[in-house]
Amino acid sequence: MRREHPDIIVPDLSKPAGSVIDAAGMVTCIACGRRLRIARADIVGLGYRCGACTAKAQIAELDRGEADVTANLTPSDQARLPRLLTGPQLILLGIGCLVLAVLLWIANVGVPVWRGIPAPVWALIAGSGSIAIGLTRIRGWKRRLVVPTE
Repeated sequence: MRREHPDIIVPDLSKPAGSVIDAAGMVTCIACGRRLRIARADIVGLGYRCGACTAKAQIAELDRGEADVTANLTPSDQARLPRLLTGPQLILLGIGCLVLAVLLWIANVGVPVWRGIPAPVWALIAGSGSIAIGLTRIRGWKRRLVVPTE
C-alpha cells in the first residue's frame, strides 16, 4: 500500500531586498526609506526598520488591540495564510456546540472522552468558549493606549 504525501512547498529563502547592509554599515528602513546605522535599526521580517517606524507600529498595535503579525510577510505569503473565523461565525459555532451538548445530554451519552469527563460537558465548554471569543471580536474589546495630554 502506497501513501500519497502532500506537496512540499519550499519557501523563497533568498535575502529580502530590505536586508542589504552597505559597506559603511548603513541600512534602509523598509517603512519610511530613511538610511540609518545598523546598530540603531530594528530587525523585522523583510529587512530593517528605524525606531520611529517601530514606535508607530507599536502604537498602531495598541490602538487596534491586535498585532499585525503578517506585516513582515510578502503579499504572496500573506495570501497563503488561513483566515480566522469572525465574531458572528464563532457565535454560530458556539451555539451549534451548545445544541450538540443538549442533544448528547438528552441521548444520555455519557461516555468519557478525556480524563473521565463526559462528552456533553466538553461540548458545553467548547460552545461557551466559542461564544465568548465571538463576543469579544464583535464588541471589539481591545487594549487601549492612554497617552497623557500634559
